[in-house]
Amino acid sequence: MSSSHRFHLDRRVRIALPEWHEDAPGDIEVDEGIVDLIQALWDRGFYTIMSCDGGGVRGNAWIVFADEETARSFLRIATGTDQPTLGWTVGTPINGADTYVWFPAEAVPAACTAVRTSKIAPRLVKG
Repeated sequence: MSSSHRFHLDRRVRIALPEWHEDAPGDIEVDEGIVDLIQALWDRGFYTIMSCDGGGVRGNAWIVFADEETARSFLRIATGTDQPTLGWTVGTPINGADTYVWFPAEAVPAACTAVRTSKIAPRLVKG
């Protein structure tokens, strides 16, 4: 399964993949502290690759998206700007193919609310 949504130190829960996901039908493990945000992103059509709720990495959560445009679309919805700000970072993992958004773990609930209530059209990407 290409979308593992897991990190080795955190408590994980299983959730069903959205039917449009390339690995559907099926389910995956997602860190418990970020599951609502991942579900909200999926509900809006955001294709996510991996995530961490920040339980094991200095209190920083992160989500990997298929490309920079999608990552910045999430950043714009969550923070009001598509530029890194106040502990929010956009970058490219070692593989160079995907783009992550790294942010304070305590921002997960507010980001989830922002995604669920935003009027900004998401950048839809299927990996």
